[in-house]
Amino acid sequence: SEYQKLIEEFKWNALVYSAKYNFEPIIGETYHLYYKHNGDIFLSLIDPSQWTYEFIGSFKLDSNHKWNRV
Repeated sequence: SEYQKLIEEFKWNALVYSAKYNFEPIIGETYHLYYKHNGDIFLSLIDPSQWTYEFIGSFKLDSNHKWNRV
């Protein structure tokens, strides 16, 4: 079960790091991951209630530069 948790964390981190964004993420802040209509993935500060894009999940960057799903 610990192994599965580690694999899942790795997959989420890979997905977030592959996303497009035009800002410097701040450690401890919450960001939201979305699919654009063309299939691209992007990270945003904007809450899911304010978008029509498909919401994937919310994440925080920790001091080890690891993205944690919240």
